Amino acid sequence: MMMSKEVVKKRRRVVMNKHHQKIHRVLMARRMQKNRQVLSLPPRFPQQQPKGHTAKVLSLIRIGVQHSLLYMKEVVL
Repeated sequence: MMMSKEVVKKRRRVVMNKHHQKIHRVLMARRMQKNRQVLSLPPRFPQQQPKGHTAKVLSLIRIGVQHSLLYMKEVVL
């Protein structure tokens, strides 16, 4: 019985990604295939509107930059 368990452990190879999450090799291979499919498509990322949290953050940054530019113009004048 112990022999079979050892074999299973060896076959399932765990790899750490940069966020220190454990990924099994098979899953990584599948994910790579998906990434390749996405990359093979024509790039239409700039047209997509950001959703949810990122959209809020980006809008805040945009508003902040606009205000700072207006302030700079007033100071220069």
